[in-house]
Amino acid sequence: MLQLIDIECGYDSFKLKIERLNQSSPLLFMIGPNGTGKTTLMKTLVGVLPTKGGRVNTKPCAYLPAQHTIQPGVTGQDIFELYDGNKSKWHSDDVLHVLGTKKLMNRRIENLSSGELQRVLLTSVLSNPASLVLLDEPLTYLDWNYSLRVADLIQNQIQKGRHFVISNHNLSWCLRFKTSQTWVLYQNGVVLDGSTETILKHPKLMEIFKVKTEITDNPIDQTKILAISKYET
Repeated sequence: MLQLIDIECGYDSFKLKIERLNQSSPLLFMIGPNGTGKTTLMKTLVGVLPTKGGRVNTKPCAYLPAQHTIQPGVTGQDIFELYDGNKSKWHSDDVLHVLGTKKLMNRRIENLSSGELQRVLLTSVLSNPASLVLLDEPLTYLDWNYSLRVADLIQNQIQKGRHFVISNHNLSWCLRFKTSQTWVLYQNGVVLDGSTETILKHPKLMEIFKVKTEITDNPIDQTKILAISKYET
């Protein structure tokens, strides 16, 4: 799992500073308003963006960026092989079946819709051999059905010992998991750290996002859902 010590990262125009943070749960969410450094921190954790100071202790990981550029002519199978899916204990027909990607893998990416491409990318990264997976906005372009299926796949892999760090704007989706930890990024650092359910009810979170929140029971499948209304100052 992750351990961050005296981290400074970012760019000339934006810097993120973290004194000391530990991932204490197999599932860690990073949330925060746009422009608060979620993607910057993700890139730092995987080594795409070098730190300007401090130390990141982490295992080898699989990474799905929020934005990607793939040249025309590449197929889903090419991407899968790039992620070493065939060499992994995490790959199974269940991943292909749940994400509905078996029929997509031999198609060129320019012939896929945005949602189909996202499912191919998720199939590939979730099949990588690494025991730690970093997903930056994994629900982008996905239909509701596939968002729920991704949650089921992640929960299943967590139960088998895998760890995840996920940047996500869909706060209610975070509550589909039995236990998780959340970091809230704001004002060039992490301002809240704790269990996801506690964080999503925290007054500071409501102030940051300018909403009121309440957690309630989902009558359909007994999970939790997040009710949100406008925040009045």
